[in-house]
Amino acid sequence: MSTVPEISAALRRLPTDEKWSLLHEFADELGSEWDSSDEEAIQRLDDLKSGRVQGLSEEEFWKACGRS
Repeated sequence: MSTVPEISAALRRLPTDEKWSLLHEFADELGSEWDSSDEEAIQRLDDLKSGRVQGLSEEEFWKACGRS
């Protein structure tokens, strides 16, 4: 089984259309837990790229998820 960093590295090497395909698969898998629109996702990405918000390190992410 791959680790999250290994999966992330492999994901970065994929073409954009395959990344979107995986995103849709994950959203379908989450079902009702996924409560986000395409517009919201695009806005959040724009916020991150513009520097209006700052992303989390992997360590910060897992701590926020209660898995530190």
